[in-house]
Amino acid sequence: MPSTVLLSASLPEADAANGAPRCDPSDLRAAVTEISREILEKGGRLAFGGHPSITPLLLDVCTELRRPGALTVYQSERFRNDIPAATWSLSKGGWATLRFTASFADRELDLEVMRLAMVTEEPIAGAVFIGGKTGIAVEHELVQSLTYGVPRVTLSAPGGVAAGLSGSERAAVDTASRAYRAVARQISRAFGLR
Repeated sequence: MPSTVLLSASLPEADAANGAPRCDPSDLRAAVTEISREILEKGGRLAFGGHPSITPLLLDVCTELRRPGALTVYQSERFRNDIPAATWSLSKGGWATLRFTASFADRELDLEVMRLAMVTEEPIAGAVFIGGKTGIAVEHELVQSLTYGVPRVTLSAPGGVAAGLSGSERAAVDTASRAYRAVARQISRAFGLR
């Protein structure tokens, strides 16, 4: 049975003028930290797209738990020169494998190639969606269409685009709860991580 969980999460900018959905930063950080901690404590792994708002949180969790090789970070070659220090620290510290995907002439195509690799390169036990903007919805749709029967959990409490997505009906998770430690335990059980 797969033990890798896809984590699709980001903190959108709070600027309403740019159309970013409202997302509570402290809720998002607490949710990501507790869920990633629980998954890694249960021997699971995480795959994610290396969003700069999420990577430092996962670096802290891996350092705290001393879990080398517990992450796979997907990045498009297009962004190699813009990768934040926390992502390089995950790789250099042995906490994560950094996987670069091909870059083409189009930014959207590059993101699509990266997301396809992230969703299909290794079997996943489940996917968790937290916060975010449009990229979260794209990744949600990819998981739904490319990974038959894989449970998806979309947390509504932190806000962002994930709050409006469906997909937690197959998993007994209280997606509106802000008791993130309890939610994390529900997620690990729903994904078969004991």
